[in-house]
Amino acid sequence: MLICRSRNSRARKKTRRDLEQRRMEAQQQAEKQLDQDAIAAIHETHNALKAIDENKIDEARSAIERATGKIDILLARNQAAALVPVRAEVVIIDAAPRDMNAIRKLKSTVDASVADENYPAARVLLQRLASEIRVRTYNLPLGRYPAALKTAARFLDQN
Repeated sequence: MLICRSRNSRARKKTRRDLEQRRMEAQQQAEKQLDQDAIAAIHETHNALKAIDENKIDEARSAIERATGKIDILLARNQAAALVPVRAEVVIIDAAPRDMNAIRKLKSTVDASVADENYPAARVLLQRLASEIRVRTYNLPLGRYPAALKTAARFLDQN
């Protein structure tokens, strides 16, 4: 029994390492898709907001101008694109039970469902053993962002 637990523990640790490795690979792949000019435009927008909070109007105006310049570059390069990726996050969803007895119980329930030819129920039960990696990408809306920056600049000029 002790040997079996040791094997199960090693198998779980290996599975977790494999999942984390895959998560890191997915993160790196997602980050390759991000547009650095769009990220810089958002950064400059944050700088403008911070300057406005600190009542540094000239600094805010300069940050909006830099952001607008980055957006103009983006629009020239991506005329057909409505969204440009600026941030990605990757998470692991691992709902599988850790307890081997719970897994065995789930397995016998799945076996019973298959024996009864209740495949939809078996599929739902098997999903409890699944681990998945989800990639969420956040985009900059090129259709609205330039107009928002221009409106901000106009409001800034009007105090």
